[in-house]
Amino acid sequence: MQLRTTGIGSLPFDSMDQALEHALCHYQIGFVPQVAQGDGDGGMLRLLLPPDLPKRPQSGFGVALTELIGSNVVGSAFANLSQSIETQAVKDAMSAASLLSPGNSPDTIKTQIMGPVSLLQTVRDGQSRSLWSAPQLHQVVLDWCTHIALAVGRILQEKVPHIVFWLDEPMLGLMVDPKEKQQAYALLRECVACLKLEGFSTGIHCCSSPPIALMDDPHLDYFSCDALRYPQEIHASSQALSQFTSAGGTLALGVIAPLSLQADPHPHEMIARLGSDLGWKNAEEMCQSLVLTPSCGTMLTPLAREIAIARTLQTWSQDLVLDWKRE
Repeated sequence: MQLRTTGIGSLPFDSMDQALEHALCHYQIGFVPQVAQGDGDGGMLRLLLPPDLPKRPQSGFGVALTELIGSNVVGSAFANLSQSIETQAVKDAMSAASLLSPGNSPDTIKTQIMGPVSLLQTVRDGQSRSLWSAPQLHQVVLDWCTHIALAVGRILQEKVPHIVFWLDEPMLGLMVDPKEKQQAYALLRECVACLKLEGFSTGIHCCSSPPIALMDDPHLDYFSCDALRYPQEIHASSQALSQFTSAGGTLALGVIAPLSLQADPHPHEMIARLGSDLGWKNAEEMCQSLVLTPSCGTMLTPLAREIAIARTLQTWSQDLVLDWKRE
């Protein structure tokens, strides 16, 4: 019996071989890492951009285009699905798959890409308008993301029998308009359903306010959120969480911050409260329903800190199992 750990996505390495070895060796659910490379145009966002999308060079989170939303160039770049093979996300999947063999491959591996809602929110046109503000682009960007996700999953499936696929949606919890939320949820549900139909386990990760309403999606297997910043939202959603885990869903809780604090708070009390809310009777039920993670990816974290995070999560996972056994 083991309480599992996994990472969110990015790691502070600049080569796939070192990063993948770390992810497979230090986490119970190994994952295909996102690594630091390229021209600095948006981290995990960069992995999804169409090769012929006309963008301005810049650093930081988000991408600015040279064209306007109404330009045929923008929509055509996402509509050209044949170009998805040239994205860094697909290339990274090929690189990871080349490092896996029947002798050293896990039974399960997790992979992740930015979801369509956050992609639409973080790509802006020549007048700094997000693509989300153009409803005519919603479906074409959704189709682009789904096509890449399926390609990535199929590449990995050739080496690993069970694929866990998370959509990373950092912008989702920042949406406040109810109508926009419903539009965003509809896009995500469609993407998740396509991944599930392919035979992948599915998940949503959101490091902003947890989108609790998505947990009623029958196609969703994992719900990943930041438990350090949003403990009250998690506690207030105990009924939805209980229904989700009772139906076989798994909560992936971010319990340690990527950047070093004076002291990382042990999640004893948080998990005890969660167990009480959800009615766990023993350690087995906790291990079936819970995965421990960092609260976000660690690409910008010093390598020593990432190693400490992985080791701390492992120690905490053992502590929490012992806690339940003592009760």
